[in-house]
Amino acid sequence: EYAKDLSETVLTYGLELLAVGMATEKLQLLSKVGLEQRRFTVNKLQDGEHWNVGVYGRYFFGSANHEIMTGAQLAGGQADFKGYSSRSVEPSVRLRFNLPYDTYITSHAVLRHERYATPATGLETDDRKDNHWRLGAGVGWDITRSLSLGVQYEYIKNYSNSELYQYRQDMVTTTMTLNF
Repeated sequence: EYAKDLSETVLTYGLELLAVGMATEKLQLLSKVGLEQRRFTVNKLQDGEHWNVGVYGRYFFGSANHEIMTGAQLAGGQADFKGYSSRSVEPSVRLRFNLPYDTYITSHAVLRHERYATPATGLETDDRKDNHWRLGAGVGWDITRSLSLGVQYEYIKNYSNSELYQYRQDMVTTTMTLNF
C-alpha cells in the first residue's frame, strides 16, 4: 500500500480592506475586499494571485459583547500556471465569545462552492467543481486594541467531481492581526 506525505506550507501575504457601518447599536454591516499572493512549497502550479469581495452582518450580544457574524464572499484566483483559475461563493457563520483577560474563543462553519476553468486532469472532460466544508475553533488574545494573536484548528472536507481532489484535512493556523 502506497502512502504519500502531503505536507504543504503555503505562504500567504496581501492586503484586505474592511468598511464597517453601524446599522443599530448592536448590529454592524461589513464590506471587505482583499487581494493576496500565495506561494506553495510543494504544489508550485497553484502559486498565484487571489481576490475576494464579501458582505457580512455582525450582531453583538451579552454583557461581554460576544458576537455572531454571518454573510458571504465571492472569490477567485489565477494561478501562475496558465489555465488554472477558479471562482467561488462562500457563505459562512462565525461566533466569538469574549473571556476574561482580553482572551476569546471562536468557532466557525464555512461552505465554499468552487468552480475551476479547466478539468482537474488531462484524463477528465468536465471542469472541476468542489464543495469545500470548513469547521473550526480557536483561541486568541487581544494584546492591545491594535494587536491580537490567535491559533485555530480547522477540520476540512472537500467533495469534488474529480476523485483526485476529494480529501479530508486537519489544519492548525496561527495569526497575528494588526488593526489600524
